[in-house]
Amino acid sequence: MIYSESTSVSFTSTNGVFECNSGAFGTITATSAQMGGAFYIKNSVTGFTSTANTIRYCYLSDVGGAFHIENSKLIDSSSTITFNAAIQGGAISCKSC
Repeated sequence: MIYSESTSVSFTSTNGVFECNSGAFGTITATSAQMGGAFYIKNSVTGFTSTANTIRYCYLSDVGGAFHIENSKLIDSSSTITFNAAIQGGAISCKSC
C-alpha cells in the first residue's frame, strides 16, 4: 500500500484503516509477495509515525505482514494490528532500526 525508499520522506497516519486482503488467511509461500504488506519504509531519516490505526489482513508478504521497516524507525501508539502474517516477521519486520 505504502512503499518508500526515500531518505526525505516523512509519513504520519492517524485513525486509518488498512486492509491488504479481504478476510480469511490465504496460503503463504516463499514467493507470494515481497516485503511489507501494508507499509515498506526504507532509508527514511524521520521514519513512520502511526497513531490509532487499524492494520489487518496483511498476510501475503515474505517479510513483515503489516510493516517492513529498514534503516528507518517506526513510532506507533494505540494501533490495532491483527490477522497479519509473513514467512518472517508476522506483523512487523525491522532491519537496522
